[in-house]
Amino acid sequence: MVVSIAIFAHAFSDGLNTVSLVFNNSTNRKPIYWLLGLDAVARLSGAALGTQLNLSDSFVAMYLALFAGFLIYLATSHILPEAHADHPATSTMVATFVGVLLMFAISAFAHSAIHGHEDASGVDVIVRGAAENSAFAIVEVERDV
Repeated sequence: MVVSIAIFAHAFSDGLNTVSLVFNNSTNRKPIYWLLGLDAVARLSGAALGTQLNLSDSFVAMYLALFAGFLIYLATSHILPEAHADHPATSTMVATFVGVLLMFAISAFAHSAIHGHEDASGVDVIVRGAAENSAFAIVEVERDV
């Protein structure tokens, strides 16, 4: 359920980005429909392919860690400096921190919704750096006692 909500939210923002890109470069609306259709076909094809692939947990963990690292690099080296260059106001900094806190809250909520409130005394928590549903993959390993 959480993954479905994330996919729909991403699809909506992806569509807005597509429409904005075309409107900024042209007044012709025909490419908008073509690109939105292509985006929908790619999303459905990816979902169909994803249900057929059987990937190992270690491969998925490495793939997600690599992708998360790339996104963190992109955000810190290009997006944040650009946002703060044109608007060095306090409100930009506050909005950045609110966004970070919001993502942390969503990640914590998703983790507790999936795993419940387990007793951590018998579990080691290892943060690997990418996610199944959030910015961090949390792998729980039972301790040998």
